[in-house]
Amino acid sequence: MMNLFQKEISVIVSMLILGFCFSFAQAQDDTGSLKVIIKPAAAVEQGAKWRRLNTEIWYESDEEEEDVPKGSYSIEFLQLEGWYETPLYKDVSVSKGRLKKITVTLSPKPIPGPGFAGCRELNYGSTPYASLPIFNPTIVGAPVTSWPEGSYEFCGIMDTVYCSLKPTVSLVDPRVNDFAGLIQCFNGDINGPLDTTKEVPIGPNGILDGSYELAIAAAVLNDPHHALYASAKAAFQHNVNATKDLIIEAMENVPGYGNLLDILRLPAPHLIPGLATLLSGYAVLGDAQTDDALDELFVLLEGFGVQLIESAFSTLTENEPELGMEGDANRDGFTNRQVYTWYVEKLGYSPEDFVHAAITPGISPPEPEIYLGGGGLYSNHSIITLEVEVESGTPIAYTWYKDDVLIAETTEGILSIEDASAEDEGEYSVEVLLHPGYDDFQTIIMIASDRVDVDTNGPTIISYPIEYLIDLSEACKVLVPDLTGEVEAMDDRSPADKLIVSQEPLPGTIFAPDENIFILLSVSDEAGNTSQCTVDTVVQDITAPIITLLGEESLRVECGSEYSDAGATARDACDGDSEVTVVNSVVTSILGSYTVSYTVSDSSGNEAIETRVVIVEDTTAPIITLIGEETVTVECGASYSDAGATAFDVCDGDLEVTANNSVDTSVPGSYTVSFTVSDSSGNEAIETRAVIVEDTTSPIITLLGEESLTV
Repeated sequence: MMNLFQKEISVIVSMLILGFCFSFAQAQDDTGSLKVIIKPAAAVEQGAKWRRLNTEIWYESDEEEEDVPKGSYSIEFLQLEGWYETPLYKDVSVSKGRLKKITVTLSPKPIPGPGFAGCRELNYGSTPYASLPIFNPTIVGAPVTSWPEGSYEFCGIMDTVYCSLKPTVSLVDPRVNDFAGLIQCFNGDINGPLDTTKEVPIGPNGILDGSYELAIAAAVLNDPHHALYASAKAAFQHNVNATKDLIIEAMENVPGYGNLLDILRLPAPHLIPGLATLLSGYAVLGDAQTDDALDELFVLLEGFGVQLIESAFSTLTENEPELGMEGDANRDGFTNRQVYTWYVEKLGYSPEDFVHAAITPGISPPEPEIYLGGGGLYSNHSIITLEVEVESGTPIAYTWYKDDVLIAETTEGILSIEDASAEDEGEYSVEVLLHPGYDDFQTIIMIASDRVDVDTNGPTIISYPIEYLIDLSEACKVLVPDLTGEVEAMDDRSPADKLIVSQEPLPGTIFAPDENIFILLSVSDEAGNTSQCTVDTVVQDITAPIITLLGEESLRVECGSEYSDAGATARDACDGDSEVTVVNSVVTSILGSYTVSYTVSDSSGNEAIETRVVIVEDTTAPIITLIGEETVTVECGASYSDAGATAFDVCDGDLEVTANNSVDTSVPGSYTVSFTVSDSSGNEAIETRAVIVEDTTSPIITLLGEESLTV
């Protein structure tokens, strides 16, 4: 359901803010004040409050916040249960030495539509409502054409009644509230409770086709033999009579000047004629009780000058009514939302204020108020937009002034200035010729004003690198550095953290080392004003050549061998191939670790050094040389003296040999004489000589006596 309390008020106070004021010390006289008026009173009573975004103090409606620094702010509102959520914030500007006042209107949540069986289970006010029986269209099966010819097009008028009456008058008088509640339930009789199978056709706007359901109800009410006839008739009769009594009581007892007819015509001009036509639709019951109730009501309505709407009568088979908030059920060329909006805007103020004033002696509708929004700080060359907000009045013409000089006359409440410059700064005011909401024949002139400032000054660059040293890359290229972080600047309006620093050429741009490079630094404020400075650059080569060893970085050489170094190559990113100087101190005859160094320098004096480790080691055993034969034969019983052996090591030279001689010449056999020697590196050598003790001599026989005897 549409929100019928919410007047469509355009509170245009938004600023085109491209720059914010910046100062190191806010002067005391650079302030203004701010006041927000919240409507309606019911919202204020429930605790509606406001504050500037990101501040701590909540203010009451119509309470003034003083000493607000001039500038632009966002206003937020405390959300209340039972009210529509407002936008999170509204934009507003505060001028030096001035009070800025805006008005916002909160809206209550819409009253829900009727529940199942046509109404809520609870009664409205003091009047009980009799629910109709639940009809099942698949059982009744009545065609649309069963509704009597010439019957009233119920749904079109009822749509207007339901969507307009209940929300508008519910806060005015309990009796009217009861009356509106019953009207709502009547609508529920036709648009809701009849279909339990969800097989009723759906209209183009997604709402049940009320004419089809009405035809089903008519079929039951016109058939005395139908099982639901008695209960349906009793419910209709009860509701018609209760409504009649309530309408009569309400219309006859409204106090003060004005009357209920005026009030009811406020939200919907066709409401009262539609009501009469609505009730005439129940005459199909054809009984005296219903007819008497209708006659009594019609007499009262005619006393107020009520006339039936001829167009409300038609055959339901001719047109399908369009229901719902966006439909045009009564075919007046407006959607229901448009109808309501048009009448409320025509009045120029909220419907609850009007109704309260209409029925309460001594209270007048509110006086018109106007506000000029759109002032504040604008960017240079931007578009300045000033807009007038009018409350409780209908504007006719606008006359615009700048610093009290006439600049424009318009029929719309918007003044636009393109390509803003310093000449557009000043105090703007507007005279609005309007009809007050309480009198369309009277005209008055009201004045509102606001100030516009235009930011045309660029930031001040405090410090930056006048000269910058750029190191060549490893590829002998110049990579432009990012100098934006080296800039310090300030602006008379934009805070430092809102300034944008850029440079040309962009960081990472590549140049050759012989090119002259100048870096242009730019600082822009929020208004787009830019200041620039130039940085001279000095390019230097700090990258040394790269030396590549030929062969391994570390190697081992046998003591006493020859060592020939494999050498190295060198290349510089800028100079190309370079000659390497080699220092080789390796002595292979002496054990130890040696370093071969390689050095190279480029034309910029960058030196590179690489080294190779050469380890001279001894892994070869000494050489033992036997003196004499490797195998010696000795006669048993003879003496044996070994000839010995000598030993030589490549690194240690002559070495002493240790001999192990176990030869026993008195015992024939094979013996081994071993010779061992070790060098200083622990390498051991062993040699052996075989000595064979043999007996080749015959035994000696010694005769006892003479060799020859004569016997």
